[in-house]
Amino acid sequence: MSGSDTAFFEKDWHDLAGKVKKTHPNFKRLNNFLMKKMIEVDDIYFNSDTKITPKQIKQKLKGPDGSKSFFAVATENIQSKYDTGVFSVAKSQLSIIYNIEEFIDLKNFRSKVVIQEIKQRRLKRVSEARKSKYHWMDGVHYFKQNENLRFRDIDESFIRKYKTFCSSYLNQKPRTITNQLIFNRTLYNIAIKEGVIDQKYYPFAGKKRKLEYPPVIK
Repeated sequence: MSGSDTAFFEKDWHDLAGKVKKTHPNFKRLNNFLMKKMIEVDDIYFNSDTKITPKQIKQKLKGPDGSKSFFAVATENIQSKYDTGVFSVAKSQLSIIYNIEEFIDLKNFRSKVVIQEIKQRRLKRVSEARKSKYHWMDGVHYFKQNENLRFRDIDESFIRKYKTFCSSYLNQKPRTITNQLIFNRTLYNIAIKEGVIDQKYYPFAGKKRKLEYPPVIK
């Protein structure tokens, strides 16, 4: 049932009985729907191995993609760093999600023109920040509204292609790329804990996706 199918006025709700009154033309259908959801809530609660909050239950009811995008979870984490005074980490993480946005907007072919455009956009953000024309928190507010990436989209193929993008387009070293993947993994773990995405979709499991820092040559 869609949101419009499950809508009803307050006058049609029976508080004591906890169900829709017979005054609503679709009261039977709505009450059956509510009963089904209550059973799902009970199943989630009693089958959870750990303590689960109402917020987590709500996310699980919405399905494996939940209601939050990758960028929404990322900006919450960045905002938390900012609020606790860890500004350098917050700025670094914001830079990473800008890189991810460039990656998902990228065409399927490597072009020197595209690489140059990416560099110019990054330089412009830095320049405007120095001139006080742009505050990095503007980026946080921007990404809160960005729905272009869901956690289900982040699979092993996505990670592999993103690593190539960081190396080929951003000219990043292995250690820098690893730092970005660790940040992505952290966000994925947060999303699982909050019930935004199911554990079975976790793309960092196993030896293939084990993230290690490259050896330092002395």
